[in-house]
This record gives sequence, structure tokens and C-alpha cells, in this order.
Amino acid sequence: MVSKVFLHPNYRISTLSPYELINELKTWTKEDMLAWLYWGNYNGVFTDDKIIRRLMQKMKWEEAVEVIISKVEKVRELVSL
Repeated sequence: MVSKVFLHPNYRISTLSPYELINELKTWTKEDMLAWLYWGNYNGVFTDDKIIRRLMQKMKWEEAVEVIISKVEKVRELVSL
């Protein structure tokens, strides 16, 4: 039986292997990544407007990939995949 946590489409990437995750993220735009990050933590600093106000520069695509991979690893730890 699939855990209810995986019923939301945004959790799908947490079920991918590291290789599949990287390949999936290669198909995402930075805006897709920022939307996923914002969904995962709406109080976070993931929209370009908030990033510019706090960090004075926009998040780069590569930085978004690193943050997403880190968050996916934390989800995996929580649900003990």
C-alpha cells in the first residue's frame, strides 16, 4: 500500500532514484523548481522577489537543484524509504 504522503503529485520526486531525480530536474524550469520549493515551505525564501529582498540576487537553476535534492533526501529520511 502506498503511503498517503505520496498521494500529492509534488511528493512524486521523492520516490525517484538519485539518477532519476537528476534527470527529472533537468526537465524543470527554474520557475518549476521555485514553485516546488515554495509548495514545500511557503514561509521559505524561494520566490525570486523574496530572494532578491533577502540575498540581493536571484536563485540560480543549479542552486535550486541542490536545494531540492537536499529536501528530497530529508523527506526520504522522514518516511524511511
